[in-house]
Amino acid sequence: MRKECYLPMELVDVEPARMKKITDEQRALMCRHSTMHPSVYIKSINEIRKNPQKQCFEEDPFVAAWNMNVSTDMLTLPARVLPMPEIVYTDQYHVTSGAVRD
Repeated sequence: MRKECYLPMELVDVEPARMKKITDEQRALMCRHSTMHPSVYIKSINEIRKNPQKQCFEEDPFVAAWNMNVSTDMLTLPARVLPMPEIVYTDQYHVTSGAVRD
C-alpha cells in the first residue's frame, strides 16, 4: 500500500503480531526499568517543560493537526488511598492488610 491510500475497515485483515514470548525474569526486569516513582516522573516532566530546546510539542505536526494544546501546568486532582481488600485464595489462606507491610 502507498501513503495516502485509504481502505474501508471492513476490507482490512490485520495479521496477529508474531512476538517472541519473554520469560518471567525478562518481564520483571522490564517492569523494574520502565517504572518511575511519581516524584521522579514529575521532576522529568518539569525539566522538559522548563527547557525550550526540549519542549517542541507545539511544533509537532500531530499536535497541530488535531488542534491540541499542551499545558505547562501540572494537573492536580483530588484523590484518596483505598483500603486494601481482603484476598481469599482458599479457606485456609487469606491475605489481609494486617499481614502485608508497607
